[in-house]
Amino acid sequence: MKRLYSLLLAMSLIMGACIPVRAMESTDPAPPLESETILPSEAEGVPAEVGTLEELQEAIDAAEDGDVIAISQTMYIYGETLSSDKDVTIVCAEGFSASNMVKIYSGSIIGLSFKGTTKSGLITTDIGANDSVLIQDCTFDGMDTTTAVGIYGYTGSIAEIKGCEFKNCYINAVHALAQTNLIMEDCYVHDTYGIDATGAVQSSGTLALVNCDITRNTSFANAGVFSSGVLSIADCRIMGNTSMSPDMTAAVDICCIGTWSITDNPHDGAGYYNTETGEKVELPISQNNGIARLIYLSDEEAANYFAPKDDTGNPSLDPDDELPDDDDKPIQPPQKPEDPTEGNSQENEEITPPETTEPPAEGSNGNEETTGQEGGVSEPVQPPSESDNKHDWVRPSKPIRPAPIPEPNPEEKLLLQCGNAVIDTSRSVVLVGYGGGQLHEDDPLTRAQLATIVYRLLDNESIDLYGTGEALFADVDVAAWYYNPVTTIGAAGIVSGIGGGNYNPSGFVTWAQVLTVMSRFVPAQEYKLRYIQYDGWARPSVETAVALGWIEDSTEIDPDAVITRGEAVDLINAILKQYQD
Repeated sequence: MKRLYSLLLAMSLIMGACIPVRAMESTDPAPPLESETILPSEAEGVPAEVGTLEELQEAIDAAEDGDVIAISQTMYIYGETLSSDKDVTIVCAEGFSASNMVKIYSGSIIGLSFKGTTKSGLITTDIGANDSVLIQDCTFDGMDTTTAVGIYGYTGSIAEIKGCEFKNCYINAVHALAQTNLIMEDCYVHDTYGIDATGAVQSSGTLALVNCDITRNTSFANAGVFSSGVLSIADCRIMGNTSMSPDMTAAVDICCIGTWSITDNPHDGAGYYNTETGEKVELPISQNNGIARLIYLSDEEAANYFAPKDDTGNPSLDPDDELPDDDDKPIQPPQKPEDPTEGNSQENEEITPPETTEPPAEGSNGNEETTGQEGGVSEPVQPPSESDNKHDWVRPSKPIRPAPIPEPNPEEKLLLQCGNAVIDTSRSVVLVGYGGGQLHEDDPLTRAQLATIVYRLLDNESIDLYGTGEALFADVDVAAWYYNPVTTIGAAGIVSGIGGGNYNPSGFVTWAQVLTVMSRFVPAQEYKLRYIQYDGWARPSVETAVALGWIEDSTEIDPDAVITRGEAVDLINAILKQYQD
């Protein structure tokens, strides 16, 4: 019987070996046709990786809903349309080291999702004169690390962002510089976090917001929208944003220091309130050239928000009011959200003149810069007297210039000198960076950063003379990294604050203000401006700057525009070069 079983087994093996090979292969997938587009990565859980715009669009076309595609380098768009009607997400490939995922000069991006990383930004435009860019039906997730869209352009350029969602962005969701025309329509901007005073949507050009929801954004101030140019708002819901500023007059939902209009219709008695006066804004407003610092509240919320507060943030009691029962627990003030960048924040930034033996300021770690704003900066003025207890904001007057220094002897070395404060012209300004080492040259310069730049350019004798550490400004805390720089240059008369005894360290700086500070180190010059269209408070400083060759008399110069970190460094270094041996 065993021999019979052995014989049957042997016959089975022989028959199996005779099965045609094509039958064995019939259970395997058929090889793809040459005409099919294959995603670069087949490994499960690893996104497809592409390196060119053509490869990216092919991968998008071949993708299915929910697919993720990684790009290995920046995608450049010149007039093309990058689009999808599927749920496709674009991320950075491992090793991606460029500063932007996509840079678009003209053309369109439609229907895609983008996720940020600590290695890069998302989209930057560089729109040529009379060109346009359209970003539509896209989702941007900054992953708490980056700004989603940066808008840069020239006179006549137009950027449109329609039907897009922005979430989890860091500093800004959208940031548009001067000379740009930006239209945002049907957009939803939420959960953006700015470590300083900034806006989730920020523009120093022309910005039109139409039917947009901007809510649940947080920053030190100006958490919703900030504009230092021309702002128009129609049918928007800009509300529920959070300011962490202890100053109740800080803007929360809207801040504009340029020209603005609002045609929104209030809902159920709610509306915009002036955070400085507590007064309700009567809408619509077709055009206003005053400062707007607004918060959207219901009438009941406004009554509570603007009620007098004690030192703990609780409503203060009228002397005639009854004291609360002992069992009543006091209302705790809102807590500041946890900083997602703790340990790697902008406060570990440095703008340092090299080759100097000057020690770091007392109480600082030598790494002291932040970025952001608190609704822009006003013209510097002398602080009011201590008897001035008014809290209402008033437009600062023209700054008081220190007496010009005498004309130097041609045989003597030219000096940059403001009173007895002298700049060491052997030094220069260098951006070191923050947030993963990126320089953030396109970020606006803050007043704290400007103070630090000027402070570190002063020679040691000037530091010894004016660096007494005496407090000058109520909003400059002694523990702040910029305390010594601000108080030193304030004592020297180089800056004098914004009025009300405040300096506004987180405020953005304009070209006019940088030129005013630097012109205080030279004799005033007269120049008949032909092309710069400016007749503001800083005109003497602008004339001095043009006469000395610091800037050109050009229609491209807008003294009221916010200056970026990179622009400020280039300008100041160019000035220093004129005085170097």
